[in-house]
Parts: sequence; structure tokens; C-alpha cells
Amino acid sequence: MLAMALRSPNVIRVVLFACLTSCAGAPPVGGKAADRPCALIETDDDITSGSATAGALFVGEDDLGRRLLTSDVAAVAQGFRDAGYACIVVADSHDRALDHDRLARLGLRVIRPEASREWRWPFFGVAGPEFKIAALVGFHARAGARGFRPHTVNDYVRRVTINGVETGEVGIAVLGLSALGMSPVLVVGDEGAVADARDIAPRVRAVAVRWHDETGAARFLSEADAARVLRNAAREAAAQPAPAPAWNRPLRLTVTANRARAAQGAAHGATAKLAKWREQHGKDAGDERFAPAVRDGAVTWMAADARAAYLAVVAVAASLRPPHRDEAWNLVSRGLAAYQAGRHDEALAAYRKALELDHADAETRCRIGNVHLARAALADALMQFDEGLRHLEEMSPPMRTVCLLGHARALALSGRAADAAASYRRVLQLPDHQSSHAKAREALVAGGGAPGPAR
Repeated sequence: MLAMALRSPNVIRVVLFACLTSCAGAPPVGGKAADRPCALIETDDDITSGSATAGALFVGEDDLGRRLLTSDVAAVAQGFRDAGYACIVVADSHDRALDHDRLARLGLRVIRPEASREWRWPFFGVAGPEFKIAALVGFHARAGARGFRPHTVNDYVRRVTINGVETGEVGIAVLGLSALGMSPVLVVGDEGAVADARDIAPRVRAVAVRWHDETGAARFLSEADAARVLRNAAREAAAQPAPAPAWNRPLRLTVTANRARAAQGAAHGATAKLAKWREQHGKDAGDERFAPAVRDGAVTWMAADARAAYLAVVAVAASLRPPHRDEAWNLVSRGLAAYQAGRHDEALAAYRKALELDHADAETRCRIGNVHLARAALADALMQFDEGLRHLEEMSPPMRTVCLLGHARALALSGRAADAAASYRRVLQLPDHQSSHAKAREALVAGGGAPGPAR
């Protein structure tokens, strides 16, 4: 839904549905139950076939990622058609992650969060008795797990557990779908998404389109191979759908914050959000009780039913995001584009404005450090890296690597070879990101020198 080579903010998805109009009798979203059952395809924007890195909303790769994600969705939709589902509904959960013109040419009408008045539920917009099965397409690993751009809902969630099982957006989506009466039958994404699906719902069919091989290198299904594999998987999953998971009740849930100091505020914010949803949905919102305990950056509570659990997880995760974060992220995106184009003054201005909106953003401290590093302003660079690294655990795994590589280069260029070597060794303790391990080893062999700029 869930960060990142840079992507739009990992916001809580307010997912709406678009109807595959090849079945003219498809019911309106959230309307009366249709004579024929409907299948739902919900999309995330992170993982596609056909590329080791592309995502639908990543700066520099958005056109490719959008095309590939649309191809994956089309293959799943065709598989559902093959299984006899004439009514198929597709959710563009990020508004811009699918090629809407192409979908229209395929007979798809797109309903998206920013352009629809019909949504009711977070993640899924509107649900109803007409929706029998569901697929998740484009999903990624949970925060801290092995995979590509791992995160859970947004960059401010470190960990989520449901009845003691650690999970990510896949698990939360499965919980929500089952709470709303739909059977999740297919999960498509990277190896981490597949692992999460098997942990939380072992009977759900899961297909990886991107993974790491035994050497750590990225591998992926080609666009053509994915079209065949996903169509077949969707047909088989729809023809023999697994029942929705049963949840032991009451459910015990924990959301741990990346910024521990934000947990108490998130508990209060979630209480307000849940009260608002109960005003909208009444008894449909599930059990009313939400009595969170906050300790060591973790928010823990018990939920009497799956619907209350799903809504509360979403509310807590959403409340961890700082106010004005969307505006700050737009500035970060602008700053990254300027930095990559060598427009360092413009990059600095954008990053500094972003930091004004989110003072605790350690990642942007490191982005500013890299701009200073590119300008050979080593003292300024080290000051920013040192401040950012004080909160290393709050960063996404890719940005931890970027920050440590930049810090190591700044130390090396300042003549502090031993300190630089220590930073490079820390890089080797993290998951490999854009050949970070090779860069660190190269520098260590050279005696702590600088191997080249971090992105």
C-alpha cells in the first residue's frame, strides 16, 4: 500500500473499484448484489513483472512501471474471466498507478480515490455482497523483511502483528477482505509478499513476479511470461477459491512505530479516526471498544472481531504519518530530481522546505548531506549525515544504506579513513541496495576510500 528509489508517499490506501465493462450487467460499486458474483482486483504500485526495479510511481521509472503493472492486472482479469467471472472490478489504489487509457481500450472503467464519491472503507473503498473473491496485485514485503522496497502501509510503521504473527500490507489486506466478506484467492508481488501471504493465509495462492536469487541478484518474470503465469494462476484460484481465513477471537494486534516518540499521539489519533468511522458506518464498523496500551513505541490492543481489527490497524498506521507529510514528500521528490540532474541549489532548497514541514525526517537530513557532498562541502555534509544517523532505525532500509554510504564517502574525503571503513562495514550488515555491498567492499579494499557517489 504500502516507500524506495523514490516513490510517492506510502499512504493509507483508500481503494475504490473500477468495473470491467465487458460484462454490461456488472452492478454499481457498493450497490445491490448482482445476479452474478463479482471478482475484485486490488492494486498496489510497488512490484511489477518485467523489471528488477520498476514501480508505477517511482521517479524515473514511472512510465515503465505503470505499463508493467497494467499488464499484470490485465492478465489476472483475463484469468478471472476464464473462470467464469463476467463481473470483474479493478481498484487503482494510488490513482495514477495504472494506465487508464489502456484500461479503457480493454473495456475497463476506472474508479479511483480522487475521482469517486462512492468509497466507504479504507483500503477497499466500497464492498458488498456481490464481491465474492479478490486478488492483490503489485504488493511487496513487510517492513524489515527481505524483498524490494519493504514497508508496511507507510514509512512510519516498523512492525505489525496479528495474533502474534508478524505481517505487512498483504496480511492487513487479507484481514480486511475477510472482514468485509470477500475471499482473497490470489496474491501477486515479490518474494516477500508471497511469504507474508503464506504466513497469514496459507491456502491463498501466491505468485512471485520478482525475487532475489541465491547470489542476492534481482530476478523477475518477463512481461510475456507473467501474462501467461498470472492468467493461469488467476483462473485456477478463481475456479477453486480458498475460504476466507478464520481469525481466532479476540484478536490481539500491535503496531510498532519507526519513531517511538510518535506512538502515543498515534493512539490518540486512531481513537478519533475510529470514532468518525463509527459515525459513518454505525454497527458495520464492528466492535466499538478500542483501548490501546502504548509502550516502547508500540500500540497494542484487543479487537472483538476482524472488522474492528482491520479498521483499527489502518487508523493507527495512518495516525503515525506526520501532518503535511504529502506536501513534504512532494518537495523531496522535487529535490531528488534536481539532485540527479546536478541542480544542487534547487535540490537544497526543496529538501530544506521539506525538513521545515517534517523536522524529524532523518532521511532528508541524509539527502541534504549528499547534496553537500556533491558540492565538496564536507563539513556541512558530515553535520547532516551525523544528525540523520542518530535516527538510523527510523529510516527505510534503502535509505539507511544511502545514508551510510554518503557518510562513509564524506569521512574518506575528509581524511578519516578508519571512520570511513567503519561506516562501510555497517553497509555490509544491511540488505544490498543498488550494489551497495560491492561499493562498500571496493572502498574497504582500497583502504576506506570513496568508491563513487550514493544516490
